[in-house]
Amino acid sequence: MAKNCHPMTISFQKKSAFNYLLGIRDMTDSDKLIYEKLKEDEKYQKMLLSAKEKLNYKKSAQRLSHDVVKKLYHGGLKGSVSSFEKYSGCPFSYFITYGLSAKERKLFDIDTPDFGSLLHKVIDIFSKSVVSSEKGFKDITKEECENRVNEILDEIVEKMFIKKLYSEKKMLLLVKRLKKYAFRAAWAVCEHIKKGDFVPCAFEAEFSQNGEMAPVEIELPTGDKITLIGKIDRIDKLEKDGELYIKVIDYKTGKKDFSLSDIYNKLSLQLCVYITAVCDNGDAILGKRPKPAGMFYFKLSDNTVKAISKEEVTEDRYLDSYKMSGIVLDDREIIDAMERDIVGTSKILPISLNKAGEIIESRSKIASALELDTLKNYVKKAAGEIGREILDGKVDILPYHDGKNIACIYCKYHAICQFDEEEDSYHQIGTVKDDAVWELMKEI
Repeated sequence: MAKNCHPMTISFQKKSAFNYLLGIRDMTDSDKLIYEKLKEDEKYQKMLLSAKEKLNYKKSAQRLSHDVVKKLYHGGLKGSVSSFEKYSGCPFSYFITYGLSAKERKLFDIDTPDFGSLLHKVIDIFSKSVVSSEKGFKDITKEECENRVNEILDEIVEKMFIKKLYSEKKMLLLVKRLKKYAFRAAWAVCEHIKKGDFVPCAFEAEFSQNGEMAPVEIELPTGDKITLIGKIDRIDKLEKDGELYIKVIDYKTGKKDFSLSDIYNKLSLQLCVYITAVCDNGDAILGKRPKPAGMFYFKLSDNTVKAISKEEVTEDRYLDSYKMSGIVLDDREIIDAMERDIVGTSKILPISLNKAGEIIESRSKIASALELDTLKNYVKKAAGEIGREILDGKVDILPYHDGKNIACIYCKYHAICQFDEEEDSYHQIGTVKDDAVWELMKEI
């Protein structure tokens, strides 16, 4: 390098050399000379050291020791079903969320209220008010339903902090929009119940140590106990031939569909644990031990809920959008009790009939009583396996990828794990066909 070079030129050359070194993996002899020369500069020496550490950084998490696990989980494991699903999605994300109880930094932000959460709250309050009134779900009129929903929303909005941050005009538009779709969802609930003989008997039914029902408990061979707790949005019942049949319904505000493949892959255990909780411990609120008739997701929000449509949505169109996703007991009398006079494809259940009135199995989600028992047993074993891995200290950075969905999309901790989809490996999960799922579950 010439002695007469301007200082700025020397600085620029060092910067170019540093950037050059960052882009290579295997150094030649010439590259090593450049590297040694840069190390003479204290500033670049630190930068090179930092770059080397990053180059050698491996995105892996060491297994937690038994003592650490014991301190984190106090010798046992208690949690919601969704927390166990999160572990199946990515063990490291579970560890950060539930092991370390990490929280996002709270920022003050003014945004549109969460329509999904508000809809869920309105439906819960509305349902309880209908049960406690003189008119039940099968007697309430459309006008009465709308008036009751509007009253509930007015009371909720009056207490909302967001009301103080918006102009009166904007709040009026928000409330009008919410009332419109909350009423449609509530009326869809009424219509579903009116079309069958099952009647709602519990809302927000909690299974836990202090709940209406006992928690779902699983004992591991090690002697450790897994305790699953939760809250069931709705339980419907039917008395038939001296037996009590129940169906559980979970209100969802996102795009959640029932999938046997997801259950087998331990990504979706919620509904199965819910019906297990009721069938095993539901006599505490139902008076007798029930039998499973079905489990369903009821979508409170869909595309029509997220934005105001300029065209008027017809009754058939919006009822179709509230069709439940789930699985039904393969018993024609039970199916008819859930929805009378099905013609073709049901508007409520995942059931399709041919012209002779027979169930089209390829277009329906049905299961025999034995298969539903298999499902409950499998989910208990699956939850036990998840619990055993957690208590064994496994916290791998291993998000799942099933070809369509990726655990990382909704994860808040990417800055911690620094998972790179181009360099790192996913836990690849394949879709399993329903027939294969039943066979695989029987083998476990």
